[in-house]
Amino acid sequence: MTPGQDPVPPSAPSRPERRSRGEGWWSLHGERLRTGFILLTLLALAFTVAWLMTAGKRATRRGADELPPEAVAGLLEKSRRLEREFEEARVRRAVPTEEDVALLAGALEAQEEYVSARRAVGADTFRTEQLRRKLHLLHADRLRGLADRAEESARQVMRSDPAAAFKAVAAALAAEEEISERWHFSGLADPGRIARLRTRLRTLEAEPLAKRGRVLEAEGRALLAAKGSHEAAAEKFSAALAQEQELEERYRDVRTPEYGRVAALRVLRETALGRPLAVAAEEAAEEARRAERLGDWPAAARAWELSGLRLETLRSERPQSADADATRRAEVARRAYAARHHDRIRMVRDGLAAVRTSLRDSKADDALRAAEALTAEMSRLAEAGTGLFAPDDPERQELEFLLARRVQLEPVHRLLSESLRDLPGARGRRMLVNEVPQELHLAVTGENPSARRTAGSPVDSVTYGEAESACQRLGWLLGRRVRLAGADDYAAAAGDPGFHGTKDGLDEWATPSGPVLADRFPVLGGAAPHDAHRSERARTRGYRIVVEQ
Repeated sequence: MTPGQDPVPPSAPSRPERRSRGEGWWSLHGERLRTGFILLTLLALAFTVAWLMTAGKRATRRGADELPPEAVAGLLEKSRRLEREFEEARVRRAVPTEEDVALLAGALEAQEEYVSARRAVGADTFRTEQLRRKLHLLHADRLRGLADRAEESARQVMRSDPAAAFKAVAAALAAEEEISERWHFSGLADPGRIARLRTRLRTLEAEPLAKRGRVLEAEGRALLAAKGSHEAAAEKFSAALAQEQELEERYRDVRTPEYGRVAALRVLRETALGRPLAVAAEEAAEEARRAERLGDWPAAARAWELSGLRLETLRSERPQSADADATRRAEVARRAYAARHHDRIRMVRDGLAAVRTSLRDSKADDALRAAEALTAEMSRLAEAGTGLFAPDDPERQELEFLLARRVQLEPVHRLLSESLRDLPGARGRRMLVNEVPQELHLAVTGENPSARRTAGSPVDSVTYGEAESACQRLGWLLGRRVRLAGADDYAAAAGDPGFHGTKDGLDEWATPSGPVLADRFPVLGGAAPHDAHRSERARTRGYRIVVEQ
């Protein structure tokens, strides 16, 4: 390089060098490209020559496949002849035979060959469709009649012979499906009837399984009732349960499962499996009852506790067992508490009897002091789980009412001692000489329902239930049985002038002497005897009491 010239970069080859590189690539790959092009050209020439050489043969073969005109006309004539023969046979026979059907099938086959040979459309194709529809309609009519007869037969034996009904419905379904699949040009295909027959068939198929489940359940119940067969009973219930679950899984589209049946079978199975524990619990309960009859209350308490323990074990191991229900466990626990506290319960009831004696002897202070102590003890026993002396228990209500009416206790005793009179010829019975006055009813019930509130007047406008309740509360205050006067009481008082208003006073609710119908109770006293509904109120109706000594 002379001074003043630009230097040539070493990475840029000169033009002669690039030409020499291009000639090198062609020398390597050019021969292959020429060879491939020559081969493709030879293949194209060979295919063209072969096509030209076989053109004549193809034309000759296509001509050989075509029928001559006289043969084509013969096919049409054959089709028409067979159709005429079929129509003549239909005129002679109401029900076509297999030979008649074969004639129509032959006519259709010849017509189809004719149309194929002519490669025709239009009128020839229309006649083909007519023949095809006539043949399909003939087969479909026969199958429809078979399906109708089979379905009617199934309807007649549905209850008496389910197996025969199943076969008949299956035959009807097969006939209808054949109409739909093979003879659809008849226009008689009935998808709705096919669906209905399939549903009925599946319903009949499910019925033996359901009946088998019922039989297994009955066998299990019989085994459960027998001693020592609980394991076999559990197997029967398990089989019945599996049967019912299979029914629900396979036939839920056609059968509505019985509500709660699966749960009931599970309970039966668990009851059978837990029966040994239930039997052991009942044996302990029977031992407790024997101890109670003998008066051995500590032994009874222990036996009841053992029974409860076994029931708790049953509940934990077989919670669905019917023998481990909460009501039974609660009753066993109550009996155990009652046996354990028997002496205290007996003391309370003896004390209640003493309170009543004090009231009959007009010792109100003694009765009230004892009632206070007994009420507290009743509360403690109720909280101990004995099942006795709850707030709604009549014995507890009696003492609590007595304490609540402590102020009225002596006035009530004084008023009744002045107003009660022995009934003639009725030993041990005393009746109020007048109707119950408003003051006495108010002292006992805390209410005065009378329409006219006047001091010393009889209470009126009371219902039968209110009069009954007042009698019960008066009995608590007196320590005696108090009831409404009855027909016998009025008869005994009829000749005694000491009783007032039994004939000319208010109507009075009375104790019925026989069965009560439609909640209607007798009304005696001033008016003619009659019945009235227990909830009826009347301004002219009160009541009178009888105290039994």
